Amino acid sequence: QGKSCGKGAALAAIQKLLILCANPWGSSYIGDDDQVAYSFPKLTETLSILEKIRPLGEKAIVFTDFKAVQRMLQSAIRNKFGLWPDIINGELNTNRQAVIDVFSEKQGFNVIILGHQVAGVGLNITAANHVIHYTRPWNPAKETQATDRTHRIGQSKPVHIYYPIITDDRFKTVEERLDELIRSKEDLARDVLRPSSEQKVQIEDLLECLDEA
Repeated sequence: QGKSCGKGAALAAIQKLLILCANPWGSSYIGDDDQVAYSFPKLTETLSILEKIRPLGEKAIVFTDFKAVQRMLQSAIRNKFGLWPDIINGELNTNRQAVIDVFSEKQGFNVIILGHQVAGVGLNITAANHVIHYTRPWNPAKETQATDRTHRIGQSKPVHIYYPIITDDRFKTVEERLDELIRSKEDLARDVLRPSSEQKVQIEDLLECLDEA
């Protein structure tokens, strides 16, 4: 359908592939304590990263724009670490900095989940020095802006950035292709002054992923 029903169908197919990488259980499943449905590669790797951060007593931000994935991550982190990470996305319009302050003031290991779209509202999150881009926005500038939430005056620790990406030996996955495109757009933006619209990944750039499905 994605290859034969026009640009809109292709975009929907690409989005479904991205969500499949992030949460193969689908939007209807957010997790139960007595199930092992969290054992898929992207989440397993993310929880492994957090497991290494915990004994350091440091804090992490996990970025994803998919709200169902945000809730899944929240549940998985609760089950794994016994803490309930707050979510800040377009649904929370007030007191965002208050939520950040509570996150920042808690001693030791902590996690917060953010949508990339809220990264441009002036939030200061220097208490976190680990940033996990669980899913990627199509605009490299938006991703950089999200990462920069931790690069503010007052940051005293090295900042570590993680990009867990689904790969496959048989073909290039949509996440691999998106990663390549984001990196190429970033390189182009550094080398040549171009309009911001040209810095975004376009649906046409990702359509070849459907040919490999």
